[in-house]
Amino acid sequence: DGRSHHHKHFENPVVVPPVPAYKAFHWNPLCGSSFKSSILLATIMTDMYSYTVVPEDSQFGSLSPVTRERVANSLWAITLLLLLAGFHDNIFWERLVTFSVMHARRFLYLVGGSPLVFPAQLRIAYAVWVALGTYIPVLWLMMPITACGLPALLFFGYCPLARMLYLLPWNRQHGLDASTLWRLVVEPPGPGRFQLSQPKATSK
Repeated sequence: DGRSHHHKHFENPVVVPPVPAYKAFHWNPLCGSSFKSSILLATIMTDMYSYTVVPEDSQFGSLSPVTRERVANSLWAITLLLLLAGFHDNIFWERLVTFSVMHARRFLYLVGGSPLVFPAQLRIAYAVWVALGTYIPVLWLMMPITACGLPALLFFGYCPLARMLYLLPWNRQHGLDASTLWRLVVEPPGPGRFQLSQPKATSK
């Protein structure tokens, strides 16, 4: 009868499996989920960007900007000396790798232990760069490249590697397009961490 049918209906309910997050936010022209995906991605990237900022309560964060620059430049100067000596004797490049790893570990400690904090990111990336150029013969050109980049950093404040790292989505708060990539190259260096300045609004 109707009651038994109603009873059986609730005895065997239809269970709808949960929808995975990556499917819940796929592009759908009918419901506008692409916009939701963009908002979700932007939120995630903004949250990740906050982890790249030097914590104020870290040892490095408690230093004045002038002291930070002096500490950083002194270590990069030692790096440059080892790098240039390596063109005379490759044994110095092996020592450069060791020093760069120690440099990265030291800064990882100074910024509180997070490899996402930008100064730590930069030094980890540099240690990987010189290790690849030193120990993989086909990548030896990476050493002359950094031999151009380090003097640009020390004498002009222009760091090519920092600008390359800016391309990673968690290191920036803006999208990328052709004009942004061009500005990434020609933007003059400024104090502190590299950031692209906001383009000036044009008046009509």
